[in-house]
Amino acid sequence: MEDAKSNPIYKFIVQLVSNSVPSLFHICPYWAFRSRKLRKKDSEIIFWNTKLISLSMTRVNWFSFILFSVLFTSQQIVAAIDLARLYGHEGHKVQKRSDACHPYEPFKCPSDGNCISIQYLCDGAPDCSDGYDEDMRLCTAAKRPPVEETASFLQSLLASHGPNYLEKLFGSKARDALAPLGGVEKVAIALSESQTIEDFGAALHLMRSDLEHLRSVFMAGENGDLGMLKSLGIKDSELGDVKFFLEKLVNTGFLD
Repeated sequence: MEDAKSNPIYKFIVQLVSNSVPSLFHICPYWAFRSRKLRKKDSEIIFWNTKLISLSMTRVNWFSFILFSVLFTSQQIVAAIDLARLYGHEGHKVQKRSDACHPYEPFKCPSDGNCISIQYLCDGAPDCSDGYDEDMRLCTAAKRPPVEETASFLQSLLASHGPNYLEKLFGSKARDALAPLGGVEKVAIALSESQTIEDFGAALHLMRSDLEHLRSVFMAGENGDLGMLKSLGIKDSELGDVKFFLEKLVNTGFLD
């Protein structure tokens, strides 16, 4: 097998390993999209009796190619080439840079300095060498309010109602301005990074009873039960902000 790569064309030669080659067979390109499901290219490439097949394919930034050579007459797979391994990478093509990333590839991988497009973040296939661009905490935080906004929201409730107010939301460990839970910022980070309420409870070591109470508060916000929220001492002037905050978390899978 020989291969050469020129941008933007991938070129390679496949040598069939079968001793008996039918007079007609097809080479069908397949690719693995980010769901890791195989999808068939629209058109087949047809070759006549030969054992060496030269094939050129245009560059594709969005796909990790797996090419299968299939003998339709015998249903025998005679060659399989994983181009991601062939060219020493998997996922999208990335550029390693020592300077700042360009606007069209603004995200720099912390581990290797590779620059990737924003569209490649959380797309199901790692592009950073350590997979950081698919880290669940990063992908969850991207859908949530910024940590600064969440911390400011919690601080405003404490300023309005006193240092023990958030016990009504998070339980007894939330007294003293959330000090037993690590403080306002730690709770805000956990709300941002935790994919579900169960993850949040595990991150802050909440008791089951407190976690279920918190779940009921979120469900009240989701169902528009303002009476429940008012019973927690939330003022009429605060209801809109509280409801918006709860809905933002619920809409990003917090109760799943």
